[in-house]
Amino acid sequence: MRILIWSDAGANTGYGTVTANLAARWTRHGAQLAALASNYLGDPWAGPIALYPATKYDRADVFGVRRLPELLKKLTPDVLFILQDLYTVAEGLKVLQGQFPVPTVIYAPVDGTHLPHEWLEAVRAAHAVVAMSHHGARVLKDEAGLKVPVLWHGVEHEVVYPASPERPIYVDQPGTKRALTSKAACKEILGLTNRFVIAAVNRNSIRKNFYDTVRVFDRFRRRHPEAFLLIHAMPRDEGGDLPVLLHRYDLTDRHAQIHNPGDTFVGSDKAWLTLIYNAADVKVSTSMAEGFGLTDAEALACGTPVVAQDYSATTEVVGPGGLLVPVQRHFTTARMVDFALPDLDAMDAALETLYQDPAQREMLQARAIRHAQQFNWDQTAQGFWELFQAVTDAMNGNKRVTDSDSTR
Repeated sequence: MRILIWSDAGANTGYGTVTANLAARWTRHGAQLAALASNYLGDPWAGPIALYPATKYDRADVFGVRRLPELLKKLTPDVLFILQDLYTVAEGLKVLQGQFPVPTVIYAPVDGTHLPHEWLEAVRAAHAVVAMSHHGARVLKDEAGLKVPVLWHGVEHEVVYPASPERPIYVDQPGTKRALTSKAACKEILGLTNRFVIAAVNRNSIRKNFYDTVRVFDRFRRRHPEAFLLIHAMPRDEGGDLPVLLHRYDLTDRHAQIHNPGDTFVGSDKAWLTLIYNAADVKVSTSMAEGFGLTDAEALACGTPVVAQDYSATTEVVGPGGLLVPVQRHFTTARMVDFALPDLDAMDAALETLYQDPAQREMLQARAIRHAQQFNWDQTAQGFWELFQAVTDAMNGNKRVTDSDSTR
């Protein structure tokens, strides 16, 4: 089966992680894979996918919308698999004159509610749609009239796991690798011994809302001077200037550090992220909305409880592995989709609870690890493979494959 993937590829971004994990498993079925690769800069990339840079002909066309018709004609895929934000999918449908010419499966990242009508038209035009959360499936049913299956993202459990004597994590040091067997060892190598570490791992984007992350941390650290905010994000990106934000609240290197992944679209390798997750006592997210929330799932897989708001896919991804706080208010974004802002008083109280109660932290750590085991790339990839076969079979009869009770 020839599959054209339209997504991030050749990059360690969130979508790029999804692409890489699914592609590695589809090749076991003998799939021939190519990607219209957004956020791919053309550097050598080891993997099973033939990568076609999205910006080859137009550097302003960062998602390759205008290159899509060319590759569909050139590669004649059996299936087009799309993992892009829905506003990008809507633009792609426009250049295809309102119809996908080959069997098309959309892995829909539905984060907010009240989706614009053009987004809904785009998902209705696909031959099959899969939600990455039950939240997304509900929104698509209520707003697009589609009953769709749910396939969660997975976690790379072979590299993302809690450090222990039985299963250390390893970090490179000059001339050797050091085995880290505990949270204390992970803190020590980062220079954070005896600190209460709060991790914030997300892209520095407007939606991820680092503004409220820093606000709630500032409240917390004024009561607890040993608290430390460990940020993993680009210092300057779509979400603004994080060093300036930290300076506003007088947060110096004694209170916070920004670990720079190096490039917004290249991202970081999982070994480094695993070290950060393991060093943290808690991960906090003030994201306004999530289609899934991969960094939350990864933190849970390392036994790190997550504090986040009870909204969108975050509710089911965090589940019993953390503390969920209420929404403070909903609002409409510039793209005319509704998001939410968390109640910072409740989030501060949740952090205080975890700080004061080590027994509850320990209980949540165990629950987090168990819950994260459900995030399984093998199951997700197999679910898509079976759907690809159904879609190509149904295409012969010009039928859609959307209604399904198959959920996880």
